[in-house]
Amino acid sequence: MIKHLLKIKPKQYLQQRFGYCGCYTIKAILSAFGKDSKKPPKKYHPYNWKRFGRMLPKDMIFTLEKYGFNARIKSANDLSNKQKIEALKQELRKNKPVILLVGNGYFWSGKYSPLRRFFISHWISLWGFDDEKKIVYVYDSILSPEGAKKLPIGNTTRTYKEILRDWKGVFYCPKYLYIVLLTKEYFIIPTSISKLA
Repeated sequence: MIKHLLKIKPKQYLQQRFGYCGCYTIKAILSAFGKDSKKPPKKYHPYNWKRFGRMLPKDMIFTLEKYGFNARIKSANDLSNKQKIEALKQELRKNKPVILLVGNGYFWSGKYSPLRRFFISHWISLWGFDDEKKIVYVYDSILSPEGAKKLPIGNTTRTYKEILRDWKGVFYCPKYLYIVLLTKEYFIIPTSISKLA
């Protein structure tokens, strides 16, 4: 498969200011599945004291499950670069966005700093890929929603090489961590079938 775009997409691509990237990522996913309660992104943070908006992987899982998803943390640390990209594409082919914990080298302007990438952790979500161009379609809440006007999905693209670079993360977080989701509805067994078991 050369190109795959998810059949669902966020209703809007909001831009964050300081912190709360995990909340913006979750709001985008909820809106794509029709589960967004229309709250401001910060209100999706699971804690009142909010830790400056920072969300750990377990916080992401907790919030997603609260809104009806089964979510799982995975690691691609032991895979080759080619296998890492293939693992992401495999999840995207299931018509589900993939959440990545990355090192954020990007400023609001879109400029990139290699040094910044080592110190600032960030959540982004992937919404499709194009093997011919070797890109993924991304919602990155640090960037302007204007980019979405030029794309079929997401508000920016990243090359496979750029994804691998940023996915190494920051010095204080695990490398190559990602979150995959399934809605709980996928796990419901019809009563008539369960009675036969």
